[in-house]
Amino acid sequence: RRYHNNLGYAYGMIERYPDALREFLQGGTEAAAFNNLGFSYQAGGDLNQARDLYRRALEIDPGLKTARQNLAALCRSRTSEDGACVLQDGNGTNPTEAP
Repeated sequence: RRYHNNLGYAYGMIERYPDALREFLQGGTEAAAFNNLGFSYQAGGDLNQARDLYRRALEIDPGLKTARQNLAALCRSRTSEDGACVLQDGNGTNPTEAP
């Protein structure tokens, strides 16, 4: 499992995102894979894609704490004026609050 996740992050660092997703899917759940891919996009500076992937992870598994934390951290790091990040997940709850 760790091997696939590490390889997925390595692919993400060189922007081979389809390969990264494939490895993340082999290394864990579908929700965790989208969370990990979101983290890779965030590390590469594509914050909108990262946000969308964290949200997708939460749609699949609303209880995935790491996706909730990653989305909350991303939203806190962005200005409210850009309108691109809303502090709500698909369940209408604030991702910064404990479930």
